[in-house]
Amino acid sequence: MTYHLTCRLCSAEMDSGVVCSPCVGGMMADLRALWATGDVHGLDVDLDIAIAKQSRFGGGGGGRGGGDEIPMLINEAASDTRRYLHSMLSTWCRVVIDQCGGTPPADTIPAMAQWLHGQGVIIRSAEWGDECVTQIRYVVREVRRCVDRPAERVYAGECPTCTGKVYGIAGADRAWCRTEGCDGEIEDPEARRDEAVKRAVAAAPDREVTAKEASLASRFLGGKLVTDRTIRKMAADGRITATTEEGVSPAKYKLGHIMTALNLPRKEAIRVNRERTLEEVLKSELMSLWYDMEEARRVARNGCWSMGCENVAGRIQAITNAIGPVSWEEVPITIFREGEDAFERVHAEIGIEVDPEDIGKGREACARYLATQRLTA
Repeated sequence: MTYHLTCRLCSAEMDSGVVCSPCVGGMMADLRALWATGDVHGLDVDLDIAIAKQSRFGGGGGGRGGGDEIPMLINEAASDTRRYLHSMLSTWCRVVIDQCGGTPPADTIPAMAQWLHGQGVIIRSAEWGDECVTQIRYVVREVRRCVDRPAERVYAGECPTCTGKVYGIAGADRAWCRTEGCDGEIEDPEARRDEAVKRAVAAAPDREVTAKEASLASRFLGGKLVTDRTIRKMAADGRITATTEEGVSPAKYKLGHIMTALNLPRKEAIRVNRERTLEEVLKSELMSLWYDMEEARRVARNGCWSMGCENVAGRIQAITNAIGPVSWEEVPITIFREGEDAFERVHAEIGIEVDPEDIGKGREACARYLATQRLTA
């Protein structure tokens, strides 16, 4: 299929919208960093810590320098960055709501970030989508620069006292539970993680991991110790393939695929990986055919089910029978406009029942998109 659109940010070819999926995916990852995940707080809390001067960066001397100037009680740069972040998120929430409707989120950084995270389809297609992605990515970079996290925190294990999740500094010989009122402590978290990884590899070869996580598990992957750089090189020369979209960082790979590649000669590993990716190629073709179906429905006379529609439907059904159906999120959203039933019809003819809830989500997304197009026309 030939694409006639290019992303305004990276010039990549795409089938619809103004910003490509990888560019929007980068913004999504930045937004996810702004709210807490499990026991790990978000960048908003890091900003508060930096504002209160409770964080220490750099080497620093031993005491206070000369002069009579009284130091500021807050970090003004961090405070300004927080206000800038809040203002930027609030502005883009208002833009989306003004054009497409919706209930405004709470006036907090995490709430607005989560709300915008759910508007990816609208942002990708809106005329101002490139501006939104650029500005949000820029302000989150400024936040990261401001807080400058000095140490990586990793999962250490389950607290022996309260059974809560415990995180500690990477490489430290112990980690402490942060649950209020709990003094639980984990000794040698590295050994505990190794044992957990060993069990995970044995139980779930299809588990998706980053290159760093796979490197940690490497001593159990065929007994060969590898670095994260080696794993990325394996991906670059075609021995393994990332399960995440191109441009999404960090990339993830299946443990089972890494195990296979480590125990095969390079050329054999490449051959096996190519065969494995055949299904992915078929899925890509299936998604393209749904765009062909949308075009066939658009040009059909009086909305009839034309011979062109029948031809495309047959090709869709052949691939669907081989690899299964695609999600409603992977087809053009205009296929779900009111009065259109192509998605349900094509699947019903081969005995696949589409979840009515998915159809409802598709119609809702389509309505938002069409409303945006009318406002920007």
